[in-house]
Parts: sequence; structure tokens; C-alpha cells
Amino acid sequence: MTTPAPAFSRVRLREGYRFEDVDDFLLEIRPLVDGRLPNAELADRIVNARFAPVRLRPGYDMQEVDDYLDQLRALASQGHPRI
Repeated sequence: MTTPAPAFSRVRLREGYRFEDVDDFLLEIRPLVDGRLPNAELADRIVNARFAPVRLRPGYDMQEVDDYLDQLRALASQGHPRI
């Protein structure tokens, strides 16, 4: 099972997360999420992820990124659902 790539909204007139920070983190984490689960260490790493906020340039919508990370954390904690 492969987790779908997120498509986050970009914000301009409010605080957002730096594109590079989020993209780099997800490039590193996504293969691990597609690997052997549950993985408590991976879940902790996702929970502890922090990204630099941007105010004067575009960034990713913070709530969308946080919601996606919550889903990844749950997946890392519980494993893939059986379909």
C-alpha cells in the first residue's frame, strides 16, 4: 500500500509552513510509512516534527499539513488497515 502524495493549499496572506521543510520531511518519512508498520519510533518522529513558519512569502496551509501528519501518525501507530 502506498500513501497518496498530499496536495496542500498554498497561503499568502497568513502564516504558513515553509515548502522546503515540509517537502523534505515528507520525502524522508513517506517510504517509512509504506514500510513495516506499526512503528512507534516513526509515529513519535511524526508527532515531534516542526516546520519553520513563513509570513512574508507563500507557504503551505498549516492546518492541512497538521491534519495530514495526524493521519500519518495514526497510520504509523496502528499499521495499514486491512481491506
